[in-house]
Parts: sequence; structure tokens; C-alpha cells
Amino acid sequence: MPGAARRINKSGEVVEGDDAQEDSPLLSGDRRIDVFGFNLDVRQFLITMALAYFMLGQQGLLVLLMALACYTLFVRVTSNGSSGSNSRGNNRRWGGGSRGGGGGGGPNIKGVKDLPCDPKGG
Repeated sequence: MPGAARRINKSGEVVEGDDAQEDSPLLSGDRRIDVFGFNLDVRQFLITMALAYFMLGQQGLLVLLMALACYTLFVRVTSNGSSGSNSRGNNRRWGGGSRGGGGGGGPNIKGVKDLPCDPKGG
């Protein structure tokens, strides 16, 4: 069919036309959900919530979802304008700040020749 939609599916095969449509856009693996620092796709998230329901019950699942909502809100508020909910680019805890680590004002070491020499003697 000329002009048919072509794409590569999850198994690496080229599909055209009606076969190019996903089974369920809700359960597609393209979307990631941040669950306490773990990036889960939708299927993994639903399995995790089902297991939490079976192990913790209805009230335990409700408490877990409330804690997850608080965590997500905290991450979004403290992200300081960085893109994405789990972006660690501007996070001081992971060395992106101005003290030493990976960003701002730390030493500028680009190679072995920039490292300090061993002291002479013993």
C-alpha cells in the first residue's frame, strides 16, 4: 500500500498499515512512571500496584498511592526548572551543583596529564 504507515515494532520487525497500530496505547511501553526513583513502564507499574494491593490490602494501597503522590510532588517542586521528573542534571546531591562533583566550580581535569604528580621521596 503506498503511503501506509511503516514502523519497527518491539521485536524489531518492520510493520505496515493496520499492523502498525499498537494493541493498547494505555499499556504501551513508551511511557515511564517514576516510582520512588525507579522508572517503570505502565505494565510494570500496574503489576506493582496489583502486588501492593494483594500484599497490603485496599488501605495499604491507598497509603502507597498517597506517598507516591507526595514523592512526585516533592520531586517536581525541588527540580528547580530541570527538565523531566527524574532529571539529575541540576541536583546537588548527585554532583551537579557548584561544589566539586560534576558541574560548576570544581577542578577542571580532562586527562591524566592534569592530575597532580606524586610527591618526590618516600
